Amino acid sequence: KLGEQRRLFACFADKTAFPPGGMPEAELRVKLTMGEEFLRNAAPLFPPGFLTDARLKSWRRIMCIVNAYRPEIFQLSARQDDLCALAHGNLNVDNTWWWRGAAGELHLGVLDWGGLGKTSLPSALWWSLYACELPFLERHLDELLALFVDTYAREGGPRVDVAEVRRLFFFAALDQALNLPGAN
Repeated sequence: KLGEQRRLFACFADKTAFPPGGMPEAELRVKLTMGEEFLRNAAPLFPPGFLTDARLKSWRRIMCIVNAYRPEIFQLSARQDDLCALAHGNLNVDNTWWWRGAAGELHLGVLDWGGLGKTSLPSALWWSLYACELPFLERHLDELLALFVDTYAREGGPRVDVAEVRRLFFFAALDQALNLPGAN
């Protein structure tokens, strides 16, 4: 435990307090066009027959729904205090440093304090794991989420439902998918 929540959250941003709005229609249209162009150009990277007009149409429909309900989707995570904590939005290796203690135990430090604040843990998990190799993530996602839930409880957090963590993890993935086209 890092300290009393009230005092910690007084010093760091509450990233759960300000739900993002949906994009204006013109911006959404541009992002979807850019995303579709990217996917079509990357088609050779997908299995044969995977990227079809029907799948692209479905992707566009899903992204429009996510955009329309973006504030509500955000609130699904933000309103669950048991799933929010003082954390970085992602703990990818570029935001961390590692060392071994005298007994050889592995330690982890955080470099990017600018991203630290009250945040949704399932969202932070998505942002930490999304760059995994897809076959690894497909095979081990349930194990990784269960490990998180067990570790969170063992280290003093509340016992949370792994199915809810999984659901919110995928909502974070949808939000990133909406914003990724056109990212610099």
